[in-house]
Amino acid sequence: MRILKISLSFIIAVILSSCMSVIKKEEVGILSGPGNSTIVNSGTVRVGYNEELIIYSTRWENHVEKVDVITQDDLHIDVVASIIVRPVKEKILDVHLNIGKDYYQKIVKAEFRTAIRNIMTGYQMIMISKKSQTIEDEIKDLVARKLANKNLEVSDINIDDINLSPKILQAIEDKIARQQELETMHYDMKIAQRNEEIAKMKAKTESEVEIIRAEKEDQIAKIRVKTEAESDIIRATARSKAQKLVNAHLTPSYLKLKAIESHYKAFESPNSKIIFIPIGKDGLPAYVNINDKMFANPGEGNTKGKQPLPATSEE
Repeated sequence: MRILKISLSFIIAVILSSCMSVIKKEEVGILSGPGNSTIVNSGTVRVGYNEELIIYSTRWENHVEKVDVITQDDLHIDVVASIIVRPVKEKILDVHLNIGKDYYQKIVKAEFRTAIRNIMTGYQMIMISKKSQTIEDEIKDLVARKLANKNLEVSDINIDDINLSPKILQAIEDKIARQQELETMHYDMKIAQRNEEIAKMKAKTESEVEIIRAEKEDQIAKIRVKTEAESDIIRATARSKAQKLVNAHLTPSYLKLKAIESHYKAFESPNSKIIFIPIGKDGLPAYVNINDKMFANPGEGNTKGKQPLPATSEE
């Protein structure tokens, strides 16, 4: 009897435990019965014989999609992108009644893949990596608008990877090389044009400098000629005035005095032997032998055949 009681208690406990469910903190339960559905928050929930408990997670869930995309420059690429999404906690009953627990497969997936294609087809392949943040924001905004009336919210969207075929990679490299070559040609043309402009400016400047230098030299030559002419005039004027002053003082007596002084200087020269001195009205000269030292002392020396130097008379 005692064993039977223990078995019944065990069976009852098992039955009761099978009708109890635990809802975690980041979950919300929907308890559905005949013609009625209610929200059940976290905790232990007893489920009746004819009831069903459906648990929804309120945590952000990450989903990854691989989408084939044709870019603006007609290149086929495979884009691997991820979306973080969840149902609005306060609207989980509406999500349950209108969509169901598989809301990602029914709603989000299609909207996410379509947004990726619509946004990325507006960019050239070479710009996708440079504009990745902008592209992610545009995709997120588009998906969020589509899901707003579905009571689903988007946290973030990331472009994880872009796969290209070797053929496309080679085409991209060739295109980039051609663009770089074209840019180099444009750059070289600009440099050549710049150098030509600099050469023209330099030639023009040198020409202007030569003109200025020639004008300056011409001015200097004119000034020099003018200065030399004025100097010649001044010198000629000075000579004329000096000559006039000299002529004014050249009297006969002064000239005789100067002549006698020059004769005496000539007598004193050791190289002088005989000097002719014009005297008298007839202009006949007398000569003097300097070696006889006739003027050394009066009365000394041989004066034979000599004529003394006449004394000068003052006027």
